[in-house]
Amino acid sequence: MDAWRNGTAKANGKSLNAVLLWKSRDVADFCSWQGMLVTVQDNASAHGPENRLCAEPQSGLWMGSTEDLWQRGPIKGWGGPWWDSPVQANKASDPFLMTSFPHACVHMSHQDNQAVRFSIEIDFQGNGSWHELKNIEVPAKGYRCHNFEPGFTAHWIRFRCDRNCTASVQLAYS
Repeated sequence: MDAWRNGTAKANGKSLNAVLLWKSRDVADFCSWQGMLVTVQDNASAHGPENRLCAEPQSGLWMGSTEDLWQRGPIKGWGGPWWDSPVQANKASDPFLMTSFPHACVHMSHQDNQAVRFSIEIDFQGNGSWHELKNIEVPAKGYRCHNFEPGFTAHWIRFRCDRNCTASVQLAYS
């Protein structure tokens, strides 16, 4: 699997994170330019003495329509708001994109010597209206995985912990 880098979208004036995978492409960054999607790929650019960028990172550009992506197979996604991050008790993570994926699971872990309760919050319509979906207790220095029901959908997801800790929350979509 190859990943798009964390992308940032805006909704209700707030930055929102998203990571998508694009089959058989190692996309380091992306943007929009003159109505086209532009990706910068970490794979080496074309060989030849006339190409001074040969084998340089992020030298392979691809431009096209977002509709072109559907011809490359189904999208997949991974990423999350925290990776061994210092988390403040009851402070919400940044929102993370959850829409358009038929299967999703979330991986939660932390480094604290006591159990930590992770709250999963959902914004179903993308309008900033958050609802607590589930609380999951993760044992001391532990890990839990939660699989969402097939077909479960929401626009955005975010998380809270009930205590200060160092935590990771990563989502996998297919």
